Amino acid sequence: MKIAYPLYLTLLFLTFGASAQSDTISLNYKPKLTLYTENWAPYQYTDPQGNVKGSSIAKVKKVLDAANWPYEIQVVPWARAIFQIHVVPNSLIFSIARIPERENKYHWLGLLNTVKSKLITSSENKDIKINKLSDIKKYVLILKRKEASSLYFSEHNLINEEKVIWVTSSTQALHLLNMGRGDLYPDTEVGFTSAVENSPYNLSQFNYAYDFTELSTSLYIATSRSTDLQLVKDLSLLFNEK
Repeated sequence: MKIAYPLYLTLLFLTFGASAQSDTISLNYKPKLTLYTENWAPYQYTDPQGNVKGSSIAKVKKVLDAANWPYEIQVVPWARAIFQIHVVPNSLIFSIARIPERENKYHWLGLLNTVKSKLITSSENKDIKINKLSDIKKYVLILKRKEASSLYFSEHNLINEEKVIWVTSSTQALHLLNMGRGDLYPDTEVGFTSAVENSPYNLSQFNYAYDFTELSTSLYIATSRSTDLQLVKDLSLLFNEK
């Protein structure tokens, strides 16, 4: 015998079912993910044995392993990571600073860390005086391509191309500062401390020249705007589960 439900109950069931499904993960759709990141201790780095470690690595692996989601992590120069995320399907990037210049270029999947940024100089360089951020145009900057700081400086017309040295790692930057070839290098407090601890230098050889509050921000795991929206929804739910 068929049971006839009133129309309003049928609509209620359908609405509730659709709502419930919108907050669940599509377990049948788990393509292998390629995760791009850079060597940036202590957030993510490769140890002498070739293992990837760090606070962001631990958070990302914990989430994906718990979901039995297949993935691989590739540690590459940051500019390459930025390029790959836009051409390789089902790829993610971390730890990427969420700044206005990037807001509409990515789907932001989950928060990994919050950071405080500084402009760093050699303690031997007594001539550095920065009262406002625009003062940096007088000095030689050491920057990474496509990094948040270089994007910010470019967006605000603070880069003099004749006074920029491009590097791919904090280790290179510390060496240039120590040699007196560059004046300022932007980094997070934690990232800078870790870089010095893993270098031949010590903290007393460097100073904070400026409290870079304009770029004290949050680090995320993200994906490109071209990524399948169902995948974006599923990963966002995963990385934001309490």
